[in-house]
This record gives sequence, structure tokens and C-alpha cells, in this order.
Amino acid sequence: MTLPTPQGEVILRPARMDDMPAFRVLRLQALRDHPEAFSADYQTHLTVDDANWGRYFNFGENAIIHFAFQGNNLVGMTGVRLDTSPKTKHNANIWGVYILPAWRGHGIARALVHACCDWARAKGALIARLGVTTTNQSALRCYESCGFQITGTDPKAILVDGKFYDEYLMAREL
Repeated sequence: MTLPTPQGEVILRPARMDDMPAFRVLRLQALRDHPEAFSADYQTHLTVDDANWGRYFNFGENAIIHFAFQGNNLVGMTGVRLDTSPKTKHNANIWGVYILPAWRGHGIARALVHACCDWARAKGALIARLGVTTTNQSALRCYESCGFQITGTDPKAILVDGKFYDEYLMAREL
């Protein structure tokens, strides 16, 4: 899919194994620059080897990452995982939404979230869920524009440098 932006066309597509080096750079930047937005830890990810990074690309039938590229530059990402338990396999979990700061505000996150929701729906999921730090108002507005609604709050969900952050739990039907 091609998304026109004021900075040029952005191509949205599923991740491929040869995207792993670019993904590693973008994921580490996200974890370093916005530690309160992710439960994953920058220092932990910084020291893992390629085999551990490769696990993100071992999608099987139950997960996928969608990337946004401008030319050869990875500018955004969003992942989705399907639950596998017979009792919860109708659930899809959106994770790792991140857009480079220079590319924010152009609808890329919205398009990536929609791509993940469309994929999950095609796989039989009925509900998409995600968590967002309560202080991240721009992400909250983005998810609401994608049809997500707050269903609860996870208090003290993330601890960064001695400070706790609550997360809104959000969901939408697919």
C-alpha cells in the first residue's frame, strides 16, 4: 500500500527477514527515546544477538509486523499477535507502534494500525487490543481515530527511572 505524505510517498508492507537490521535500529531508537511507552527495555535489547532479533520475524501464522518505508528508510512499524489459546484466539494484540518523529502527524501510525487490524480480521480475530501510556495523548488520539476505546486502566504498568506510568487498555471490534 502506498500512503502519500507531504514528505513523499510511504510504502506500507509486511516485514521481511532482510528488514531485520533496519528494524533493530528503529526498535532500539523507540525503546531509548520513549522508555515509558514500551514494556520492552532498551538495555536488554541492546545486548541481544541476531538470533534474538530474528524471533520478531518468526511470524508463523499468528503474528506479523507491518513497516512503513520512505525509499529505503524505515520510518515506522506496528506489530500484531493473535492469541493462540482456544478460549482467546479471537483476540489480536497490537504492539510496538512507533513512527520516527520527523514522520509523525502524516497518518502513518493510523495506516499501520489499520493494516494490522485488517490482517487480524482476515485471520479470524474479532477484537483488537492494545495498551497506551496515559500520558501519551497523541497516541491516544491516534488509537481513538482508529476506533479503539478505553476499556480500563492498568495502574503502574511501566516503571522508568523510579517513576511509574499507568496504561490505558484499549480495544475495538474488528
